[in-house]
Amino acid sequence: MSMLWPLRAVLFVYELVRFAALVGLLAVLGIPGEGTFPWLVCLSPNALFPLMALFIWLKPADYRGFIPLYVAGKFLSVAVFVSWCVFSFKSLFQSLPLLRVEVIAALGGAFIISSVDILGSAGALALLKRMESSPPEILPAERPANEPAEGGL
Repeated sequence: MSMLWPLRAVLFVYELVRFAALVGLLAVLGIPGEGTFPWLVCLSPNALFPLMALFIWLKPADYRGFIPLYVAGKFLSVAVFVSWCVFSFKSLFQSLPLLRVEVIAALGGAFIISSVDILGSAGALALLKRMESSPPEILPAERPANEPAEGGL
């Protein structure tokens, strides 16, 4: 299980960077004249991904059930990004020469985040497969408080 420690750590660090990048993209793509608070409300569920990655990193056996949820959330995130690109491709493509450099950089950042989300999902699935194939950790049996340690009287 200790061989998987670097993968779990990388997932956690990536999720922190991803959430910070999403907040940065929100600031760049924000609508002028409107506050960003309503958009932050839409972004706040993404804060669960770093928490899931942290729990998986620290106690993988206890939070093994979070991994399928993590992967499902990643695939949902990628599906939303792809569907947004498909449905707004024509308007994006036509207005691309008119966009500011910051907006083009933000769109590129969103594409990179979605691409790395696919890799993160693959890494989490590999982690789950590896955890399922490794033997479970055997914990010492708990004994009642009134039972002597050595079994004597």
